[in-house]
Amino acid sequence: MNRTPTPPLPPATEPAEGAVRWTGLLRCELIKLTSLRAMRWTLVALGVLIVGAGVAITAGSTTGARPADVRPGDIAAAFSIPLSGTVLARGLVAAFGVVAATGDLGTGMTRTTLMAAPRRGRLLLAKAGVVALLSAGVCTPAVIMVWLIGNARLSHHGLNFPLASSHAWLALAGNVAVLVGLALAGLATGVLMRSAAAAICAVLGAILVVPVILQLLPAGGLTDVLNRWWLTETITNTVDVVDHTAALPGGAGLLAFSAWLVLLCAAAAASFTSRTA
Repeated sequence: MNRTPTPPLPPATEPAEGAVRWTGLLRCELIKLTSLRAMRWTLVALGVLIVGAGVAITAGSTTGARPADVRPGDIAAAFSIPLSGTVLARGLVAAFGVVAATGDLGTGMTRTTLMAAPRRGRLLLAKAGVVALLSAGVCTPAVIMVWLIGNARLSHHGLNFPLASSHAWLALAGNVAVLVGLALAGLATGVLMRSAAAAICAVLGAILVVPVILQLLPAGGLTDVLNRWWLTETITNTVDVVDHTAALPGGAGLLAFSAWLVLLCAAAAASFTSRTA
């Protein structure tokens, strides 16, 4: 009995690297972050802290102030009062970045994601893009809102800054850029350390503790260098309209801050691509 030969089966093929489209990868990371209740509440707390602390500090700082007492330079000096909450928010936004990184690494979700998107660098870039998008989406309206509210409050005491001033809006943009950058710094630290507790302690120490220690140390030598080039000290003139002569100029400070971020992110990328998930 003649049998028709069975054609050979095609060779098995593995999924092509990068089979998941870039937009799909971004959507996946966005869903993962926003579906976690803790992450949503962290973002809410971030916005509330920026606005609430700024309004409270502005109200307390202007008690008893009278327009007749305003001296030249007081208006510029008062510019950053409503933005006081952004300084407090730096630690929280960095912690948000840390948890965004360590959440997947701690639960093993990264392994599942890598099965669909094997290119580790692409995955880390997508995660960084989502962290930047979410932090900017919260910080931008919060910073603008608290400054407008605080500036209106300051107007009753003759301390309001002109709304049409380009210096004001550049400083506001600088505040948002710094907060987004610190979220990315937190993400990079989380990838490097792979422990949420250790990474959060590290970023809080670098952002909140080291600057205080630098202020307590005697001037000169290494202290002056660190006061100009430490991560959070580079942006002193970037986030304010007052020219702090001891700090880096606004543009140079932003470049130095960006260099810190590039180094941290490059180290995180090298660690993530070389180690197992």
